[in-house]
Amino acid sequence: MELQRNLQFDTVTMDFEKLEIRKDGVALQVEPRSFRVLAYLARNPGRVVTKEELIQEVWGGASVTDNALTRVVAQLRKALGDDARQARYIETAPTAGYKFIAEVRAVEPAATAALPAGQAPRKINWLIPIAALGAVAFSYLYPMIRAWTGNAPAALKPVQFTTSAGLDAGASFSPDGSSIAYSSDKSGHFEIYVRQLTPGGQELAITNDGKENLEPTWSPDGSRIAYYSRAGRGIYAVPALGGTPRRITGFGAQPSWSADSTRIVFRSQGVLSMAWPEMVPSVASNLWTVPAGGGEAEPLTELRNPPGRHTEPHYGPDGKYVSFLSSQPGRGNILWEMNLRTRRMVKLLDGGPNPVSFVYAPDGVTMLFVGVSGVDSLGLYQLPRNSDSRQPLTAPQLITSADFVYPRDLAISARGDRIAYTASNMVSNLWQVTQDGKTRQVTNESTYRVTQPQFSPDGKLAYLLRKRGLRSDIWMSNADGSNAVQVTRNPGWDYMMSWTADGKGLIYGAMRDGKPGVWQYSLVDGSEKQLTDLNELYSMARVSPDGKEILFHREDGGVLNVWKMDTGTKRRTQLTFGKESIGYACWSPDGKQIAVEMRQGDDDQVGILSSEGGPIRQLTDRPGNAWTYGWSPDGKRLPLAALWDGVWNIYTLDVASGRSVKMTDNRLFRTFVRYPVWSPEGGRIVFEQNETRGNIFVADIPR
Repeated sequence: MELQRNLQFDTVTMDFEKLEIRKDGVALQVEPRSFRVLAYLARNPGRVVTKEELIQEVWGGASVTDNALTRVVAQLRKALGDDARQARYIETAPTAGYKFIAEVRAVEPAATAALPAGQAPRKINWLIPIAALGAVAFSYLYPMIRAWTGNAPAALKPVQFTTSAGLDAGASFSPDGSSIAYSSDKSGHFEIYVRQLTPGGQELAITNDGKENLEPTWSPDGSRIAYYSRAGRGIYAVPALGGTPRRITGFGAQPSWSADSTRIVFRSQGVLSMAWPEMVPSVASNLWTVPAGGGEAEPLTELRNPPGRHTEPHYGPDGKYVSFLSSQPGRGNILWEMNLRTRRMVKLLDGGPNPVSFVYAPDGVTMLFVGVSGVDSLGLYQLPRNSDSRQPLTAPQLITSADFVYPRDLAISARGDRIAYTASNMVSNLWQVTQDGKTRQVTNESTYRVTQPQFSPDGKLAYLLRKRGLRSDIWMSNADGSNAVQVTRNPGWDYMMSWTADGKGLIYGAMRDGKPGVWQYSLVDGSEKQLTDLNELYSMARVSPDGKEILFHREDGGVLNVWKMDTGTKRRTQLTFGKESIGYACWSPDGKQIAVEMRQGDDDQVGILSSEGGPIRQLTDRPGNAWTYGWSPDGKRLPLAALWDGVWNIYTLDVASGRSVKMTDNRLFRTFVRYPVWSPEGGRIVFEQNETRGNIFVADIPR
């Protein structure tokens, strides 16, 4: 069977030239790794292919967990319409692997006959793995390793350091490199642990207070571990072998030690979830420093100088510099370095791969970072720099790609002989909760985001679905999630949709050819037309019930405020004038009121105001973050996604009294809920539920 031949089984065709799967002539949306798994199974029909064999052939023998493989097979079954219990294509061999049971035929690609005489068809090497960073054989890391060791060592192999079923994150090496501090929610709450790196090494729980303790970082003198406490709202330090934590600040997150262990730099805004996209602050943030023993904190950067939300601060190994990211919605992240003596800031990276997590290499000059290019094309990069000017010598150099996981929390030992990182993944689905508190899963995806649901007047459900490597598109289904069909297929982003009043169309924000606007899709004839330009990126536009006005928020100087626009005259009117952000507005059913989210320090509160503007009546006043997305059909209540009491849950909020009722019972900080919407008959609320899981991997770097 030649590699260039296509495969057919049942009504399915696998096109190896286009790396495409078609069923009944319709292209299926599957990720590249899923194509490779199906290809290997289909080329080995009738026998059990072990999990180990699949991992060896598709991932190059990397340290992929069973969970990762299970998710790929689940995605394939979903796309193909297969059922694990009554399999037609992929049969599970319990504890062993999978067997492909359909009859497979090899067919010549249609394009082959059209090739000029003497020209061979291009072969696709479909088994070359695009290795996941969380499970990659580190033989690809020669350039990075040579940068600080001066050697080209043998290929490296990562070892899975943690194995919990939840999320382990934030690895930090001890100064002598013998142990790692990290955060894990294996107890039900995130706590700080220290574990020796030797096989069978002892593990010690450093915290045990249930306060969602995150982002541990070991002091260079080895005496203390600083960390961020979500429930404790600030930076804490604890003796490295355990003891009584000491509160260092009453705000902020992401601590990093100075080289002499006397100061800590941190960002001002806390952490709202463990999801990979929410590693950057949701609102304006700047950097601060504080004495490591406690004392008065001082700002290191000014808000919006440089522009954006400042995050990911790191002291350089020599203590003379601090590097950080500034994040700007719609533009991405910029990497900066500040000289602490002169306070002069130098831009190191703007454009190209978007940096999301970075560290200094041990030489104090080279930067290593996880970067995003295109749509979710992730990789590990190095940025070589001149040691005198500290300017980049070249563009960022790709070391290895990450095909499956979302890598984060890079860490390097002080001696440069080990590297650690977290390989994380997100799984999102729509769920519903009825008035009696019973929940049920509505969609059955194994993908990045299934989000922003909206009900039509007659009860149909539209929502956004985004798969890894693809931008978001609108899908539509029955209210119970059945008979799902894709609506939009444009390569640009779609977001924040509303139904037209007659239920025959959808209005939504969209990026088309790199420009934001508001568009309308007809469910009658499938046409799409632009209603207006809306130049505010990611403005979360919401159309009024009568279709005559559009609500949106606009960011000015890092602060959001709510505006509206007349769809006929295009006249814009500012409705709120907050000094802290006010945004994410949504119309009441009669169009006379709007609900908004209001930033107050580290908290988000909910209020309502007239759709003509005026004073805001605040409805919530609890520590935490309350986010709204819509109203009840009678306009008397708001459904909320709220981070109250340390975890995200769905609540209802009475508009008249401000009384809230908890509807769901999520107990894990690694899981968030978003975008609750009430059904037209008022009996249930549909919302996104998103869970992040992951483990820490470690690799030795031979000297």
